[in-house]
Amino acid sequence: MFLTAPDPYQAAEAREREERLRRAIQAMSPADAATIRLFYEEQHSIQEIAARLGSTEEAVRARLYRARNHLRVRLAGEYTGERPSSRTSANSKSRRSRKMNVVTIADVVQLGSAAGPVSAVILHDESGQRAMPIWIGYNEAISIALGLREAPTTVRPRTIEFIKGVLEAAGATVEDVRITALREGTFYAVTRIRNSAGTIQEIDARPSDALGLAVHTGRSVFVAEEVLREAGKLIPDGKQPTGRGLDTMLQQFGMPVSGLAPLPDPVDVAFGMQEAQEK
Repeated sequence: MFLTAPDPYQAAEAREREERLRRAIQAMSPADAATIRLFYEEQHSIQEIAARLGSTEEAVRARLYRARNHLRVRLAGEYTGERPSSRTSANSKSRRSRKMNVVTIADVVQLGSAAGPVSAVILHDESGQRAMPIWIGYNEAISIALGLREAPTTVRPRTIEFIKGVLEAAGATVEDVRITALREGTFYAVTRIRNSAGTIQEIDARPSDALGLAVHTGRSVFVAEEVLREAGKLIPDGKQPTGRGLDTMLQQFGMPVSGLAPLPDPVDVAFGMQEAQEK
C-alpha cells in the first residue's frame, strides 16, 4: 500500500486561508469575535451563546450578522450565488448569473422635508468603497435601526418580528437577501427562503422589508453589481460610517422632525462627509 504525500501547494493554500481567517476575526470587536468562535468553532447554539455571554438571543443574532458580513467582505468581497435548481424561473436564473456584491448596512438616516421626515438605509460595499442609499418608510427604518443597535424592541412585536416568528414556526429560514435591480428609480429585492424540506425559494419583496428581515435574522445582504454602478457613490479613502444616523433615529424614536430644505445627501450624512462640504 502506497501513501500519497501531501501536496505542498494545497498545504500552503490551507495555511494562508487559516491565517487570513485569523486576521479577519482579530479585526472584529471582542463581542463579535467571541460570538463567531462560539457558534462555528465550538458549535454552540444561539441560546447557549446568549446564556454564556449574558446577552439576549436577538443580540447574538445581530452579532452573527455583523460578523458574517465582516468575514465575507474581508475574505471574498463578492458572491455569485448557487446553481439554480430545475424549478427556478427564468428570471431567477438571470438574477443568479449576475455578479452580486456583499454589503453591510452602514447606517439608517432620517432627514427632514416639507412633507415630514423621510428615511434612507445606506448599504456599504466595503470592498468597492461604494455606498448606496435606498429611501424607505419611517416604520421600516426604525425596525432596521432597532435591530442594528440591538435596542430593546416595543412591547408588542413589530411586523418584521412577526414575519420572523411565522417563518420559524413553519420550519423555514432566511438564506439571504438580494437587491437585484433598479428600474425607473425603483429598487427590486428578493428574499431567499429555505423551507423545511431544504429547498430554496425566492420571494419578491420591497427592499425595506427584505433588509429588515435580514437584520433581525442575522442573514447577509447582496447587491447586483449593475445596481451599485448605477446608484452607488464612491467613498473617499479613510472614511468609515459614523453611525450618527442610527443614534439620532433612536434618540428621536416617536418624535416628529422639523422640515429641512434642501435635503442633504444621505450617504454624506452616513459617512460624515457633509461637514467638509459646509466648511
